[in-house]
Parts: sequence; C-alpha cells; structure tokens
Amino acid sequence: MEEAGFRTVKLKRDNFSEDLIDKLPDEILIIIVSLLTTKEAVITSILSTRWRYLWRYISRFNFYGSGDNDNLLLGEQRKFVNGVNQVCSSILVPKLEEFRVDFCLDQSYRRDIDLWVEFAMSKGVESLDLIFRYPKATETQYNLSNDLCTLMNSPSGPSGFVYMKSLTLKNVDVSGELLECFLVRCPLLCNLSVLCSRSLINLKVCGASLQLKVLNITNCTNLTNLEVSAPKLVSIQFAGRREILQIHNVPSLLDLMIDGQAVVCITHPFILVQHNFSQLQTLVLKGYSILKNVELPSSLKLTSLRDLTLAVEGNNSKALLNNLFFLINASPLLKKFTLQIISFPLDLIWEEEETIKHRHQHLELVKIIGFSSIGIEIRFIMELIVSAVRLEKLVIDPNVPPDTVDCRRKYVVQSIRERFKMHVDWINERTTLIDLVNYPDFNYSD
Repeated sequence: MEEAGFRTVKLKRDNFSEDLIDKLPDEILIIIVSLLTTKEAVITSILSTRWRYLWRYISRFNFYGSGDNDNLLLGEQRKFVNGVNQVCSSILVPKLEEFRVDFCLDQSYRRDIDLWVEFAMSKGVESLDLIFRYPKATETQYNLSNDLCTLMNSPSGPSGFVYMKSLTLKNVDVSGELLECFLVRCPLLCNLSVLCSRSLINLKVCGASLQLKVLNITNCTNLTNLEVSAPKLVSIQFAGRREILQIHNVPSLLDLMIDGQAVVCITHPFILVQHNFSQLQTLVLKGYSILKNVELPSSLKLTSLRDLTLAVEGNNSKALLNNLFFLINASPLLKKFTLQIISFPLDLIWEEEETIKHRHQHLELVKIIGFSSIGIEIRFIMELIVSAVRLEKLVIDPNVPPDTVDCRRKYVVQSIRERFKMHVDWINERTTLIDLVNYPDFNYSD
C-alpha cells in the first residue's frame, strides 16, 4: 500500500497565517478523512492532536493489500491481519456503511476473519465484502461457518445484520443454507455476489418479499442447483453449468449474463428469454454454438433488448451468419452488438444472391473480438455495414496486445490487409466507421 503524504494548507492574508482546515468542525473533517483510503485515514492521526482520533469515526473501511510476491506475502499476511485487528479495536463509530477486506487469506486465519465478520455485523454494516485472492490449490478456503446462521436466528443474537444491503464473497466456502439465511434475515439485502466458492452446492434465491436486485453466482464449481425467483431482481450474472440454472418470476429483470462454460446449443437460452423475460435490455451469452441443423424459433422477438454480447462457435458459415443477423433483426431496438466467434467454420461463405435485405434502424456500435480476418468475418462486416443504416462505429479487435512480438503483429496486419484488398472500393468508402484496435496507423490498401 502506498504511503500517504500530507501537508497543512495555509493562506496568507495581511501577514496573518491561518490554518483554514483546522477551523472546520469535526463533522466536516471526518467527511474529508472518509474520502481517503483506510491506511491514509489512519495516518492522519499523526498530523496533530486535533486529528488524532478523527479516523475512528469514519464509517467506511477498505482493507486492501497487494500480494504479487509469494515470498513477501507469507511474511506480510500476519502483519496485515494484525493491522485489521488493531483498526477494528479502535473504531468508535456506532454504525458501518462498508467493511471490505481484499487480501490473500485462507482458513488458517479463520479465527481472525470470524471476529471481523461478527464485528461488522455488530456495527450494523451495510456492505460486507470478503475478497480473498490467489488461493493455491493446496490451500483451504476460508469457511464462513453455518454457526452464523444459528447466531442470526437466535433471539439473543446481534441485530445489526438487518441493515445489510450488500454481501460479496470471493474464494470463501459458504453453504446455500447460510446464504438463504442472509436472504431471510437481511430484509434490505439488494446485492448478493458469490464467486469461486467450493462448498456451495444448492442455492434457492426465492421469495416474493426479497428486495434483491443484483445476483452474481460465478465459478462455484460444485454447484448442482440454482433456483431464482425474485420479483425485484434487476440483474443476474451466472457462470457455471447452464443446466443447473432455473429462472422464473423475474418481471423486473433487465440484465442477464450466462457463461455456460461448455459449448451448448444457443436455442435454449433464447427460448427462455422470449417466454420468461422479454423485458431484457442487456443479454450476454458465452459458450454457445450455432449449428447447421439448428434454427432459432422464427417467432423470436427481443423487443426491449439494447445490448447483446455473444461468444459463440459454429460449424457452418451460412447457418452462423444467418442466425447472427436473425438475432440482430429480432432485436429492433438493439444499439450495441459484441461478437466473439470462438471456433470458426471453414466452409465456403454463402452466395452473393443470398445477401440479407433487412435494414436495422437503431444499431450504432458493433465490436468484433478476436478478429482473425477469415472469410466469415469479412462477410459479416460487409453485410452489417450495409444493413445497419445508423451504424456509427465498428470496432475490430484482433486481440493482439501492442507489446506482442513484431512477427505476430505483422502477420495480423498482412492477413487483414489481404482480405480487405479484395473489397478495396467498398472499404475506402467506410474507413471512418472502422476502428482497428491497437493499429491506429493501419492503411487498408497499402
């Protein structure tokens, strides 16, 4: 963590030096201190007697430590934990808005972490984040014990958890039973994020009275069932096996991201979208296939969709292109479309006479990620620029970083140029639309 430097601000007027900051009331000074990082806030205690205890009254604490060097990290873990313990024992504010720990910690520090969680809940914390990083395969994740559920259900237990609005857990072992207890016992909870939990197996996020608006369940590898029914839910982000996800009764849902983590047919999620939440405005689908013998339902209409992202593969150029344009045309209000073709079909592109005639009236921005200049991509670009009459920008990202070795960069440039040379007249009229990422000086006709 960076050391913070401070200096007293003084203004001179009529040869009179006045410390303007020290003239401010404590309430204003506490607001100023709260804008600093937690470490910087604590350091302000050395400025003067007036500042010595101000940091103890701030309500947001973010404990962050970098851990890029494993040898250094092993020596720094206990120092970091002791620092958090010391700050917690000094906090005087009666209620916490945020308590966040972001460091490389595991089950060996369970006793300390348990105390932090109990402390935060006793202070009526609104946002609790446990972000544990870089866990080795041989390490045991910190386990958030089910005893906490017993404590919350006890009449004599702490009542501070009723103020919780946001809970984020990463690399934390947590059971579905405990998470469901949070959902029931925290009536204000509107954001729940669980990432990379190994012990999460079954989770039901269900209830007509739930205030939950944001749900993120990502890379919980042992999860076998996730059932979601929450009428106020606005956003769902899920990365895992598609077949374990069940969604119903989500009339407020606007944003949906599903990373299937295994290539499956793309038909299922679109049927799900059409019949259950056609009000979606943002849809992200990763790990899906568009195959030759599979067609999307002709009745599909995504009448509210504004932003569509697809990471797909296909085994037939014509089927892939037809279905991509079908999805675009089925979304009449679509403004942004992002495409990543994971696996490319190697067959021939469709014939010229099969050119799509539909004109899209709202599409403004298109991104193609991992562009490699094969025929299907060029054909898609040509058709898109003709059909999207309001297109403002087409971003082509070959996914080759600027520091990539020269031979690889030269190959990418040469392959793109060779492809576009076939359509030099067409491309010269549209170069103002095209942004080739990391190649600002690219000339299509050289």
